[in-house]
Formats: sequence, structure tokens, C-alpha cells
Amino acid sequence: MMKSYLPLFGLLLAGILTGVFGGRFVADHAGARPSMDHGSAGGSATLDGRPARKVLTPAADAHDIKSLLRWWILEESGGSEESMQLGRMDGAEIRSLMGNLVRSMSEEGWEEIDSLLSKAADELFRREGENALRWADALDVAGGRETILHSLIGSAARNDPALAKSWYDHYRLEFAKSSSSSILAAAIRGATARGVEDMIELKKIFGNDLLFGMPIGPLPDDFDYRLFINNFSAGEPDSRTTVQYWAAKDPEAAWAGVRELAQTEGQQAAMYMGALFAGKAVGGKEKEAIRWLLPKLAEFSQDDRNRALDDLFNDSWGPRMAIAEVMAELPGDEDRIVVALGVINPNGASPWALEALRSIGSPAGQVSTLLRSVSRHAGDVSSQEIRFYTNLMDELRLPREDREKIDAELWKRGR
Repeated sequence: MMKSYLPLFGLLLAGILTGVFGGRFVADHAGARPSMDHGSAGGSATLDGRPARKVLTPAADAHDIKSLLRWWILEESGGSEESMQLGRMDGAEIRSLMGNLVRSMSEEGWEEIDSLLSKAADELFRREGENALRWADALDVAGGRETILHSLIGSAARNDPALAKSWYDHYRLEFAKSSSSSILAAAIRGATARGVEDMIELKKIFGNDLLFGMPIGPLPDDFDYRLFINNFSAGEPDSRTTVQYWAAKDPEAAWAGVRELAQTEGQQAAMYMGALFAGKAVGGKEKEAIRWLLPKLAEFSQDDRNRALDDLFNDSWGPRMAIAEVMAELPGDEDRIVVALGVINPNGASPWALEALRSIGSPAGQVSTLLRSVSRHAGDVSSQEIRFYTNLMDELRLPREDREKIDAELWKRGR
């Protein structure tokens, strides 16, 4: 719906450009503090029955850019009026606006001003391209060179990363490398919005400079998940989160993509099992996800199946609380042993260890599991760890000859 009032952003821009932040504007709009006028108890409504727009009033001391910006953020959040106002300005006015914004920055008002500065940079780069970067680079310190150049390189990185790369290198040679990380994040956001092919190209452009996993930001509707998992490592946390989202959205398509990957990259595919489970289990469907996913493990080789189970139960999103259901779905003791090894933790909370061991069934399988768990210790076994294994053996009521095998291994490694 078109707004019928004079937008605050227009007033704000006019104030910045003319240096006027008091007088009639403040006198006409002053109130006690930023507030919402809810009207009657039932709330007012527009003619089409929707709730009326809440009315905001600026602070009584709204004589500085910080107060006006805070009011503007509350008033304009969710709209694009600021972009419309910037679109009506010429290049000289946008450059003047950016300079005034930088000179008005304070620690308290940073986020609001930075939001406006970023929008102004986007508009100027859209119009002038690399010439906007050259203008910013020629500014002096008092003119806000570092901050304005940073904003414009961020805009370039979002929209034209190939052009932005040399400017990014130039910026971080002169200024703190830590401040250049937001430029990389902007580049990833822009590439994510355009799709996987642009994300792949971004990797080629920035290479090892990329400090963040991909993607960042909302995924486009036509996001190519198959292309994504074939070009980005499963070892990246954001890669697995992306597959989790895919599995929540379309579990069969997600599994088909991972299965296809397993034909050539079994280890990579195995590392997505936790993500597939978590996506399918969204909405409290953990047991359904177990019944859906675990039979598919048969399509992996034994080594990759072990990796898949290890990923599933060493991950924070694994189905530990449904360990009995998991064990019942697994085809053989070797798979059950791998799962049990994943939940045995002698140095911390291990509430599922006993149930997992009991699900193995045979004493031989239980003993084999405990021996393999003890052998995982790179160094000596502590007295606390010895007590942990001793308690498990007591609960399992292992025969004396079996206990002696485990005790011998423990004491051999004991301190």
C-alpha cells in the first residue's frame, strides 16, 4: 500500500544534507520518548479490515542524527522507503549524504547509521560502479575514507565480486584485516542470493580468503542443492545445515542427492547422515526419521556406513534419546557396536551407553565394544575412566573371564 504521509526518511535525508536537525521539525514531532499509539483497546483498522499502521513519535530530544535514526529504524522497518528516497537523489547528493553519515557516527548510533550508509553505498555503486570506489579511495581521513570505502567495497562484493577482489586486497593491506571480514560476508550473501553457480565462482575468486562457510542468508527458491553438495565440503558446518534444510523441505530429494554423491564420494556422503536425520525429524518426528533413514545405510560400504553412524551419533543432532529404536533398525552387531562406541563417553555424561551395550545382545559383542572403546585412548586411562568401565561391566553382569580381558586392558593403560 502506498504511504500517504511524508516519510521520515525523506525528512532525515533533507536534514542531513542541510545540517538542520532542530527547529520546526522537532517542535512539530516531539513526544515523551519513542512510543506506539495503540488507540482504543480493540485497536483501529483500515477500511479493508487490516490493523492500522502503528504510529510512532520521536523523542523529545530528537535534535541529533542518532535520535532521528533510531526513530527512523522503528518507523521504517520492513519497508523500502529509504531505497525510494535514495533513488530520487543524484550522485552528488548521495556522496554528501555518505560523508555526513560518517561524520555523525557514534558508538551508540552505529547500527542505524551503518544500515543507511550501506543502502547509500548500494545505490551509488549501482549507478557509478568502480568510479564510486575510486571516489571513496580519494577521500581524506576527515572525509570518512576508510568507512565509506569499506561500505562501497561491500556493495561491490555483493554485486560484482570479480571487480571487488582487487579492491578488497587493497583495503585489507591498508586497514585492519578483521574489518574486512564483513566484506567477505557481503560477497557470500550476494552469491547465495544468486545461486550455487555464483557461490562456486566466488570460491574461485576469493579462494582461501573466504573466512565463512557458505551459504549465508536466505536460499533462493531455485537453489540447486545437488550442485551444492557436489561442490562444497560436508566438513563445513553450513554445508550440513543446508542439507538439513533440504531434508526438512524434501527428504526424498535430499536422500537421492546424498546417495548420488556416495557413488563417488562415500566419505563425504556419510558425513551428511546427521543432517538428513535432523531435517527429517523436524516437528518431533524422531522415530519416523530413524525408520526412514537407517535402512538406507545398506547402500553404503561397511567403512562408509561406519562413518555415517559415527556422524549420526557424534553430532549434537543425533537420535541418542531413541537409542533402542535405532538399535532395533540396524541389521547386525557391527553396526550396533559402532553406534555404542559413539555414545560411550567415559569422561562425561553417557546416559545411553548402558542401553546401547544391552542392545548388542551377545556378551561377545559387548566385550568387543568395551575393548575397542578402551583402545581408543591415546594415553593413559585415568582412575575415573576405570571406574566408568567397571560400573558398566557390573551392570552388564559380564562373566569373570570377560571382565578379566577388559580389566587387563584397563590396568595396562592405567596410571
